[in-house]
Amino acid sequence: MRDIGKNIRDARVRGGITQDQLAERLHISRQTVSHYETGHTRPDIDMLEQIAQMLEVDMTVLLYGTPPRPDHQREIRRLLPGIGVTAVLLAAYGGSAGLTVDFSSAFYGLFAYLRPLILLPCACLGLGWSVFQACGLFLKARPLSGPFRRWLRLALISLLLIYAVLMVPFLGHLFCSSLELWQLRQSGASYSFSSNFRLSGVLGFLFHLATIYWKLLPPVFFGIGAGLWITGRRFQAAPETPPADPAAASEK
Repeated sequence: MRDIGKNIRDARVRGGITQDQLAERLHISRQTVSHYETGHTRPDIDMLEQIAQMLEVDMTVLLYGTPPRPDHQREIRRLLPGIGVTAVLLAAYGGSAGLTVDFSSAFYGLFAYLRPLILLPCACLGLGWSVFQACGLFLKARPLSGPFRRWLRLALISLLLIYAVLMVPFLGHLFCSSLELWQLRQSGASYSFSSNFRLSGVLGFLFHLATIYWKLLPPVFFGIGAGLWITGRRFQAAPETPPADPAAASEK
């Protein structure tokens, strides 16, 4: 009862209507309107419909209150870090292109595989997240809901963890080989990346897959980033505070 009265008052104040004006339109006394708003009496369904018409609001607003509005400022603040990290990764990917041109460099192999296997996928991951987060902010798109959302998100995170576990030994071996080649170069011995970098077993299989399917990583990671946002949290709404009623003191 009290909530309905408060909702009537909030809608009336937002519309810039006084209790006297509302009472005159409803053909009732101002005291009756005051009792409605304070919760002393409750209007019946017909009166609620009339009040909603006079205040030009939906009757659900009087029954349940004004729906909270999304906190766009908070969402913009959350959007900026993702865009910043994605921009840094893309800049690092583009800026390191020259490091893969010098075949005589001891660290050629490290940068040649670090860029397409780590930098570019991470940048696409952030890009997918940021694009869909921006869609949620400006196009009012919303993350998924339902019991399957958590399982889908868990599956996406599992894919990222599996990729990280597979890449750590591969990149570790690549770094050690590059360091060994650098030491050979410092000693004046002859070396080449193709002859000194040897992989076998699981690492060899991963190296083979990386050289064949690395072009599929950007769209896959973009989709994972988008999926992580789609299965993420919804907008956190900020409560809508109605403007102060200048005549509140005189209407009590």
